[in-house]
Amino acid sequence: MNDIKKKRKPMVFIISGLDPSGKAGFILDSVVVDRLGGDAAGMTSAITVQDLEKGYDFYSIAEELARAVISQILAQINPDAVKIGMMPVLDSAEYIVSELVKLKCPVVWDPVLQTSDGLPLVEPNDIHRIFEVLAPVVSVLTPNIPEASVLFHTDDEHLDEKFLRKMVERYGFDGILL
Repeated sequence: MNDIKKKRKPMVFIISGLDPSGKAGFILDSVVVDRLGGDAAGMTSAITVQDLEKGYDFYSIAEELARAVISQILAQINPDAVKIGMMPVLDSAEYIVSELVKLKCPVVWDPVLQTSDGLPLVEPNDIHRIFEVLAPVVSVLTPNIPEASVLFHTDDEHLDEKFLRKMVERYGFDGILL
């Protein structure tokens, strides 16, 4: 009798916003992980109020709730990777980093700063501080061009390969994917 061991699927811990349309955020991230053959666990960082065409508002998850969810989930799983999306407030980012440094896995951050129609999804005073807090644990940064311009304090036309290599070196990323 063949005793074939079932191979464990890679576990991805997702921290991202909940877009009720399912077209982005936690729902879409979970679907992508599943379709790539992995298992997903995680928490939502915020809930957006939007439809298929427009964003109206968002509500951040309270830091106390974020702490409770993360501590319970990470007590039972050892993720192979972490994927971060929308991170709207500094307090949650600081706590999340304190937990991520304990993990020995790559962290991908897609710094979602606004909806496609322009609704800000990060407290404006926190954008650069959140970046500075998260950057040390991020392996791969995946901003779009406008997000990269904001995070790196530069104009879109300066986001060439040479500039991005400097940012990789400055922040210790393994890579930046625009």
